Amino acid sequence: MPAIEEKIALGTVYGDHSEVESAVSALTDQRLGHVPVVGLDGPNDLVQILASVDGWKLIGVSILSIYGSGIVSEAGKDTWKAIAPKIKIAPAALQAKFLQLVHSLQKEQANGQDVSIGLIEPTFDSHGRRDRVYIKDLSPEELARHLYIFSHCVHPVSSWLSEVYAAQTQRGEVFVSMHITDEGTLVVELEPGYGKTSLPLGVSKKVFNAQGTIIEEKRNS
Repeated sequence: MPAIEEKIALGTVYGDHSEVESAVSALTDQRLGHVPVVGLDGPNDLVQILASVDGWKLIGVSILSIYGSGIVSEAGKDTWKAIAPKIKIAPAALQAKFLQLVHSLQKEQANGQDVSIGLIEPTFDSHGRRDRVYIKDLSPEELARHLYIFSHCVHPVSSWLSEVYAAQTQRGEVFVSMHITDEGTLVVELEPGYGKTSLPLGVSKKVFNAQGTIIEEKRNS
């Protein structure tokens, strides 16, 4: 993948995703790059919000500016969705920018696009699909929760994955999957890739809380 100069980028296969690009740019005050995702036989309907560690810090600051410390203390899905509409602290203009992003992603989803978030690099999947956090519920509260949790976990996750990536003898030796739980944790799991039976550094799973602290680690047996 060619180097991306921008801190934040959109990953797409094809199509016009300018509304999402404009919304992310307005929320973060950043010019976005583009990460081309390899087209497969299908499906190719996707839009990905990708960023470097510094880019994710900018996204996290934007979300924290809207919801304040409430999102830190209540990162669990059910509680957060109940209280989030009551604690918005940002000026109306900033809230409007975030809702612009929400609506643009909801429109993408309504048109059949899968919405996900992730790191610009390292990427383990040459097809650009596995090592992403997919977001099915694009309500304002759930989108904010996902963006906030990922932004606060991204530094330790990036450090770990960069070490694993460097330990490969060739690309494709490790498969990475990620998801954010209803309880407010980010789960990152590794599996041996093509023709492999073990992982380079032995650790197959790490679970991070909403502040980015490792609360669980599993090693290959």
